[in-house]
Amino acid sequence: QTSPYALWRVVENVPVLVEDEAFDNIYIIPNQSFAVSLELAVDALHFGKNITPADFEIKVNAQRLKFLLKDVPSRTEALTIVYEVQPADIMTKPGGVSIREIKNAKLKIACDRTSRREVPVRLKLNRDRQEKGWGYDCQIVAPSVVSVQGPAFLVNQLTELESEPIVLERTQPYRGMANLKLDSEMTKMFYSHTQVEYNVVPQKESGRTTVRAF
Repeated sequence: QTSPYALWRVVENVPVLVEDEAFDNIYIIPNQSFAVSLELAVDALHFGKNITPADFEIKVNAQRLKFLLKDVPSRTEALTIVYEVQPADIMTKPGGVSIREIKNAKLKIACDRTSRREVPVRLKLNRDRQEKGWGYDCQIVAPSVVSVQGPAFLVNQLTELESEPIVLERTQPYRGMANLKLDSEMTKMFYSHTQVEYNVVPQKESGRTTVRAF
């Protein structure tokens, strides 16, 4: 390992940014970490400066990545693209520094194909305010099933979509709309619907209160 103050030096573990996005129905799997080592030449005016990985910004070129993805077989779902970092990908570097070599330049970027499936909707019920001695028949009006499209690694994990909590209250029938709960990963997908319409029918009961959700 060279001194951080030398005229010729290597800076290791410089992060490379790969944005999570879609290219022609191929998605970059998020939360991947990449880094390279940079062999530098520093001019005499800057040789005494400490240079660290934070002094660089390296970003994968979206157009080059898209070109690489053109040759991926259409039948493949999970796949890996080999992308070689080039000097043009270095967006920011310190003054007086030139890049002699990019070490460990070949990145293996995990990608995924688009997948689509029909996912059932489930109503989440909030019983905190329900009337004592009343039961509530809560049913979905529409839609009971939502079409979801997105990265296969996310879509294939879905078994159902849950609504935001629906408050059970009152003694008269009522209708409403509830948003579907979508976390930050799920917002990367396309949904045929993001809300569900529901119908609640309170029923006076003499025995145990029951709640049904469909």
